[in-house]
Amino acid sequence: MLKDWKVTASWYLIPDYMREPIIKYVDEGVCDDEFLEAIFSNDLKGAFTSADYVNKRRIGHYVEFIMGYVPAIAHGSKDNFEQWCSIGGMNGYRFIRAEAEAA
Repeated sequence: MLKDWKVTASWYLIPDYMREPIIKYVDEGVCDDEFLEAIFSNDLKGAFTSADYVNKRRIGHYVEFIMGYVPAIAHGSKDNFEQWCSIGGMNGYRFIRAEAEAA
């Protein structure tokens, strides 16, 4: 799943302009969007108050998408969000795993 997630993901759930920021967060651990930070941190109030009109109506779609395609360690709490950012997302995660396997 993780290797091909961008190909198999149900992108129809996510507005076009939000797809690249999601990819950047998952792959690189970089999130410059207050709404997405709240979504990945499981902060419903923050997500709702920071969402634009389109995203306010799609919060449930984001939850469905994240649960289906984003690694569990990358969402669910503020701590998970911050840790994912600190390791550099999937790129950093793969690097850490490769180092551990080589040791």
